[in-house]
Amino acid sequence: MTLALASLAVACAGVTLLASAEAALLPSTRTTLMGAATTATGFASEPVAEAPGTSVPFELSSVPDFAGYRAAVSRYLRARTPHRLNHVCVLGEQHGDGSRSAWVIWQEGREMVLWDGGREPLVNSRRTLNLRRDVVATEAEVAGSTYRVTRAWVRLQQQRCQRLGSRLELTRHQLNQRGRAAP
Repeated sequence: MTLALASLAVACAGVTLLASAEAALLPSTRTTLMGAATTATGFASEPVAEAPGTSVPFELSSVPDFAGYRAAVSRYLRARTPHRLNHVCVLGEQHGDGSRSAWVIWQEGREMVLWDGGREPLVNSRRTLNLRRDVVATEAEVAGSTYRVTRAWVRLQQQRCQRLGSRLELTRHQLNQRGRAAP
């Protein structure tokens, strides 16, 4: 029994160290376009355990294929129906095979869009999740689906993005000023 408790304590410490290392390596950033005020965005706040080793976050501006994330998000929102105020969080992830992608989480539009970077517009993404329709409660409900995800996974991505991603706050007015909204 004592050995099992010691193993659990070491495992928990490892997850805590991983989270601390992530936070130290990539502090969260808060970015706005056109001098918009930064405020809390209201993304999910419930704690969720993180699965270590699934992917490693990276700073978007440090990778040429992702450095234009602000412009890509602005073009995406203009192509959709932006709200008066739009909160977006972008989380860059490097995967075990060395490939990179980013999740773009648009709070008001209730969407998550997978972006492979580069010049490919977000509207052409190979994966867009509608957070009203494509999210289920349990893994059993996913049942081999190619588009459904669990609430726990969405919450985890939202929390990781809030902690480690780049946050944008864009008004409809900023988005309508095409040449000035995208840096």
